[in-house]
Amino acid sequence: MQTPTTVDHFPPETRLWIYQASQPLPEEAVPEVESKLRAFAQQWVSHNRQLRAGAQVLHNRFLILMVDESQADAS
Repeated sequence: MQTPTTVDHFPPETRLWIYQASQPLPEEAVPEVESKLRAFAQQWVSHNRQLRAGAQVLHNRFLILMVDESQADAS
């Protein structure tokens, strides 16, 4: 099963971590930042269990990591 990539595609049990940048990211930097966040999320493991995780950049300022906790809790 493919992991969703945006907040809108995760279930209500999802845990979110939201980090705010001190200033907006340049528009041209957003795809690279989002790609690196998603790569991290795809490899996120907790207690030897692969997490169903995703990442997203919103409004060029908010970095969001998310984990579907209906599958496994993040730590």
